[in-house]
Amino acid sequence: MRESGVMHMNNRRRNTDASASERKPNVVFFNDFFAPYSVGGAERFLGLLAQGLAHEGVKSTVVTPRYSGSPRMANLGSVQVFRVGTYPDFKQFLRAGSGTSPRLRVRHRGLEPAQFERGAPETVFHFHNLWRFSTSLIQHVRGKKVMTLHDYGPFCTRRVMVRVSGRLCPGPTFIQCALCHASGPTTLGSLNPIKPQVWYSNNKRILTSLDSIIAPSLYMKRFLRKHLGSEDRIELIYNGVDTQRFTPGIQTDGRRILFVGRPSPLKGVQFLINVYRRLPSPRPTLLMVGPAPGSVPAPEGVKLLGTVSDESLPGLYQNATCLVAPSQWPENCSMVLLEAMSSGLPVLASNLGGNPEIVEHGVTGFVLPHNMPDSWVDSILLLTQSEDLRVRMGEAGRTRALRRFSLTDCVTKHLRLYSRLVG
Repeated sequence: MRESGVMHMNNRRRNTDASASERKPNVVFFNDFFAPYSVGGAERFLGLLAQGLAHEGVKSTVVTPRYSGSPRMANLGSVQVFRVGTYPDFKQFLRAGSGTSPRLRVRHRGLEPAQFERGAPETVFHFHNLWRFSTSLIQHVRGKKVMTLHDYGPFCTRRVMVRVSGRLCPGPTFIQCALCHASGPTTLGSLNPIKPQVWYSNNKRILTSLDSIIAPSLYMKRFLRKHLGSEDRIELIYNGVDTQRFTPGIQTDGRRILFVGRPSPLKGVQFLINVYRRLPSPRPTLLMVGPAPGSVPAPEGVKLLGTVSDESLPGLYQNATCLVAPSQWPENCSMVLLEAMSSGLPVLASNLGGNPEIVEHGVTGFVLPHNMPDSWVDSILLLTQSEDLRVRMGEAGRTRALRRFSLTDCVTKHLRLYSRLVG
């Protein structure tokens, strides 16, 4: 009888352990922007990740600032969205913030509702871009905490590791950080040269307190190792692309070049227009998604499309000859590059940040010097004039997206990390 009782207890313990291992974590995401208030690829990726996890049975919640006029609660499929605090009208914010300075003053009333402050044992708090919230938010929640660094916000007041002069910044220094800090909107804080160093020191302390940091590129992982002094708890997980939504289209005649990005010098808008002017006539058409009509001087043949709907974006990729992404800052894992490759497009990308990890030079496209327009002219001509090269590179890009950057693989790696933290 006693042996039977022990066996019963052991079986019950095994069943309990099995149910615990099968229990899915709950994930609460924090990000400064979320659909429909999005400004870039990080928000698109977060939406894909949250919905992908929900599809796997993970309760996914997004907490994001509440801009004037937006509802406090919403749903994106199975993902619940909470909008908190009090912030300006979104368009007003974009005009005032200009996408670079984190010092626009806003009223913020803290986390609402209060249940986000303490998570259940299986809850993981996953932070992404914290410009509006600020990294101090991390200290106000209790539980397992993860952060994905899509940019260099904790280390750079401009978030991009590019100086005001346009030169790449090797790292934080007292004088250079004070100059960049003072270049933003004029406030009492911007006149304090010590503030960036205090801010940088606080952020470093907060980052080292996290249970895990996700680097979406090897470039970012090495950057973090350099500035944090260790790569403990740093996970390399590339962004994922929806390969079922972004699929190859018909082969074009080589007369449509595509750009997708914010209307910012950091995205290389003016650089690309200068490259286009150097192309011999007759030039192919340059379609620019992001810059609004009339926002920048553009020669004949350049079509400024402004913001386009998510529904129309796959069709633009499918009908283009190639994608050009002359980014002037070290991006980590550009969603635009992944979407183009998944759509079977050859890609021309600058040689900064994680771009060389995504685009295989000479195979799926060309990785080019970010400040040498002649190399971009030569590569554009090569692709527009050779259908065979376009087809080979497009097919190789599609294969690479499926094998290395699929959303399914990305969701699986995130779920494995969350489960390890709570289990």
